[in-house]
Amino acid sequence: MGEQRITRNMSFYFRSSKTYMSILGIWPYQSWLSRIVLRCFWIFQHTSIMLPEAIRLYENRNNIDLIIESIPPFSYNTVMLIKFVNGIFNSGTTKWVLENMKNDWNTLVDKREIEILNYYYRSGRFLNTIYIYMVWLTLVSYMFFPLTPIVLDFINPLNESRPKSSLYLVEFFIDQDKYFYFILIHAYITSLAGVIPVFASDLLFSNCAHHACAMLEILGRRIENMMMRNQENEDTSKGESKRINEYQRAIDCVVQHQSIIEFCESINKIYNISFFIILIIELVEMSVTGFAAVMKIEDNFSDSIRFAMFTLAQIFHAFCYFFLGQNVLNYSEKLRNNAYNFNWHTASTKTKYLIKFIIMRTSKPSVISVSVYPLTLENFTTLMKTIFSYFTVMNSTR
Repeated sequence: MGEQRITRNMSFYFRSSKTYMSILGIWPYQSWLSRIVLRCFWIFQHTSIMLPEAIRLYENRNNIDLIIESIPPFSYNTVMLIKFVNGIFNSGTTKWVLENMKNDWNTLVDKREIEILNYYYRSGRFLNTIYIYMVWLTLVSYMFFPLTPIVLDFINPLNESRPKSSLYLVEFFIDQDKYFYFILIHAYITSLAGVIPVFASDLLFSNCAHHACAMLEILGRRIENMMMRNQENEDTSKGESKRINEYQRAIDCVVQHQSIIEFCESINKIYNISFFIILIIELVEMSVTGFAAVMKIEDNFSDSIRFAMFTLAQIFHAFCYFFLGQNVLNYSEKLRNNAYNFNWHTASTKTKYLIKFIIMRTSKPSVISVSVYPLTLENFTTLMKTIFSYFTVMNSTR
């Protein structure tokens, strides 16, 4: 009964991740048939927008203004494709990570430790909810821009209709004006379906990061309180038995620490390559869209706002990665402090050796990395400085 309750708790916190991953057919526990059907559907709809975008981008290769306008949505759809493909190729590792998390839930018996795990999962769910609303708000706001002239023509008509603006620059080899609304509806449908990989990938990453933080916190608490149990049972336990129990708890801490390290390495295995490619794309993308926002501020204020919104969305997206990575690093470093605060003067020699071993392992903290680039707020600041430098260079060429 207790195990079923814990499993239900984990399922509750993973509800959003499971929903979006299932829609894409990348949830590891789906049937083979449903995965194939859903993946094919998503690939079909995404190809139906990316191919016309690529054709139009090629046709505009000699027009720098149109290229700049085409890059943001094409890059965005490319990022979604990368996240989707990454989810497929790392399905096995994802399943291992989920099983590992489930096992951690089921093996905890201490009430306080279960409360700690619940606390971090609630925090993760809260941040995931904010993230979902922010992404949907940004996407819907971006989708509203093509409707602006249509709405204004209805509210405040002029002698002639205002020029229509498409959501994406695409080439279907049909009359763009005649089939404007069909193209726009298609763009809306593919935008709503195309954004799903960002939720499927990023919400799972957030859950994994919060789980790592929780387990590091629990391990640190176990290390600090290891000798306290012996002191509480000092009158009722024999000395030798007490030392054996103490040593066994130290072994359990070493095993748990190794499990956490492997868990973080598995997170890196899932996201390492995809995050690296995505951050390179976003590095270029933010520089271009920031430049476009400034370039169009006088000529077309509406487009300037759209590019600025796109730039801010990319910054927010990157910040979430680095923020979660920083949290894991912080708790990994906190674990070292917990080990330093261990009750050394009452521990046995063998127990001290094991705690020293944990300290040695924590000298290289568990980090979430993009290739060899750790996801920390310090590196996020460096990334923003690099983007600003590129933006300044591009702006100076105007």
